[in-house]
Amino acid sequence: MIRDHYNEASLIETSEDCAIGVGYNACTDINFRAIDLIHYLEPEILKLEEEEGEEIEAKVHSEITNLREFIETFAYQFRNGANSERVTNSYPLFQKLLDVIEEKGVKHRKELGGHSPVFALRAQRENCTVFIAA
Repeated sequence: MIRDHYNEASLIETSEDCAIGVGYNACTDINFRAIDLIHYLEPEILKLEEEEGEEIEAKVHSEITNLREFIETFAYQFRNGANSERVTNSYPLFQKLLDVIEEKGVKHRKELGGHSPVFALRAQRENCTVFIAA
């Protein structure tokens, strides 16, 4: 993925009078159809409702630390047609979702993400020399 961007960048002729320094964060975005992920999580969601004696309720959680909070926040955003980008500090939850996506064959694609590298690539396309530190 990074190599693709590097190869593309090597074909760009830069302008001598344009230089940009960017330094924030970079990440990998994983794009997939949410319904495919939910399909594979459904048995676990139903078990969660049964064990806790409480149905999933579509509502926003300020922090997402477990599967219930993830599903409830997603359900709220989905029901209301809202676009959202959320993060979690829970490595176990993140790893669980990633494992389901990769092990169950959920069709997905990975691409360079974060504002910093995307901005840097755009500046390069406009013939600027870009220095990036992440």
